[in-house]
Amino acid sequence: MQSKSTVQDVQSSEEFLMGIFGDNLSKFRPGQLRALLALAETTETKHEINFPTGYGKTSVLLGGYVVLRERKLCNRMLILVPTDDLRTQTDGVVIPFAKEWGVTIGGSVRITKKTRELRYVTEGQIEVFIATYQQGVANEFVDSLLRVHPDHRWFVGYDESHKVAAGKSWGGLGALNAAFQMFTTATPIRSDGLKTVAKGSTRTHVGITEGIEEQAIRQPTGHIEDYYIDVTVNGDSDPTRLTAGDLGPDVDEDFQKFEQKRRLRYIEKYTAPLLTHAIARLAQKNQFVRDEAKRHRMMVFCMSNDHAKSVNRQLNRIAGDGFSDWVGVDRPDFENEEIKARFRKGELECVCVIDMMGIGYDHPNVSVLAFLHLTKAPTKLLQQIGRGQRLIPKVEYKNQRYCDVFAGRDTAVARVIDELEAAMQRDLKDYEPQQETDDGQAPMIELPDSHIVDVEWYRTERVSPGDTTKVESIVEGVKGLYPDVDEGRVGEIVRQSLGVMDSEAPPASTINTEMSESSLLDMWQGEVKIATRTLVSNIFKAKKLKSGDTGVAGDIKKAVNRKWVMNSRLNHDNMVSGDYKRKYDWLQELNNRIAKTKEVPLWLPLS
Repeated sequence: MQSKSTVQDVQSSEEFLMGIFGDNLSKFRPGQLRALLALAETTETKHEINFPTGYGKTSVLLGGYVVLRERKLCNRMLILVPTDDLRTQTDGVVIPFAKEWGVTIGGSVRITKKTRELRYVTEGQIEVFIATYQQGVANEFVDSLLRVHPDHRWFVGYDESHKVAAGKSWGGLGALNAAFQMFTTATPIRSDGLKTVAKGSTRTHVGITEGIEEQAIRQPTGHIEDYYIDVTVNGDSDPTRLTAGDLGPDVDEDFQKFEQKRRLRYIEKYTAPLLTHAIARLAQKNQFVRDEAKRHRMMVFCMSNDHAKSVNRQLNRIAGDGFSDWVGVDRPDFENEEIKARFRKGELECVCVIDMMGIGYDHPNVSVLAFLHLTKAPTKLLQQIGRGQRLIPKVEYKNQRYCDVFAGRDTAVARVIDELEAAMQRDLKDYEPQQETDDGQAPMIELPDSHIVDVEWYRTERVSPGDTTKVESIVEGVKGLYPDVDEGRVGEIVRQSLGVMDSEAPPASTINTEMSESSLLDMWQGEVKIATRTLVSNIFKAKKLKSGDTGVAGDIKKAVNRKWVMNSRLNHDNMVSGDYKRKYDWLQELNNRIAKTKEVPLWLPLS
């Protein structure tokens, strides 16, 4: 872009923006307005927007384009997003944005694999184009789009720009024929330490605490469950009692301990306290909310598709059939879309996810999050926490102030929440939100100050559902935590959870006898998938192959399954949990042998 005079040569930046947006300019939040003012004055060609999730990055992306279009620096816009879902979602907000902010934007179109012509550009019908990052790299149409018309000056906007590293595989994006580039993300620092495509940009930053002070986003608040866990170490006859903190992220390099943590998450007695309190918190939030569009929702982050299925069954046992469902790559696309639509409409109160809805999914009713996975990357965790930070439209801030995060002390989530809350306690010490209630709405009651929920009744003694005296004492204790929830509802939740939670957490050596067949089946199916992926990786290393060759990986998996069926005389359609356990042991033995000898059995491909 050639150097242009700024609008200040003629009028002030504020006057310039007022001329574009009129009285609607007052609708922009302070951080959004700072970004637009920067674009009204900039002589640079790149700008980065770092806003917390829910603060309004897309509004600034589109508003920024309008500002630069008015300066005659750009006249067409390409928005790049990481997923197909975001591509559809973004396409749906372009025209509503123009209507809300009183500006004119030509139509928008999603670039798909079927797009083979440039008539939209040559005929001038469309002003905003939306594509995924992969299309930006691999689809020749995108590059042609930006070069076909000599009078078009392109504004290229990157949504979730932290997803794109400035490395060789993404070099094509940095070389796009753009007059101006804008990068938007809530998490600008990549966990792998690589630079993003936004390097060298000027920047507008809004922190979480600033967003909370402006009452623009919800405040994350942690409810970190602690546990005593009896584990058998190195074949000792007596179990060793550990706390969840003893199995924190720092021990994940120890394969045996990490494997233990992963399997614990299939045990209903381990997950029930966390899920029970999350469900009770959701009930508390919705106690006085009658308008379906304003009711809160819950999201549970799981380790795998098999784990999501297992947790989903448990949620429906505790909270009642139809409370929850799950989405994942093991389901057909149409089923996933149907479940997401039901969740958005309020037909489901909860959804179990893996990665599919963890980044970029926009549903402001989600305000209760439960973490059962073992993800360690802070960037990913902050993105997932951000799913609960958006505000429900037309609901007073004092009635939706908190995003409640439930997790175990043995996860990296606990550490991220601790750091967030320490920063907020420091930066928000003088911030006092309104406490009065609004007609028809219940205030969001503060939970106890301690972030460790008292579950001594579960951890230290056996409780039988038939022990009515003890059950009633537990119900009373939980009522004390959630005074606004209907007493009958509290009792129902506790009694249903005790049906699967009638003893202390089991030693590792007795895990199999403490789990239902369905949970065992889910767990060992998941373990077999992990062991198979490890086997493929070991074979690739032994043969010094490139890890991206999916065709060879598929051939290896087919050969492994054929060998298992031939040796065991079992078909996967009729295998029970014990069969999957035996297959897992067989795969582990095979893995150890290949890793040690670097030799591949003759019956495997490439041997």
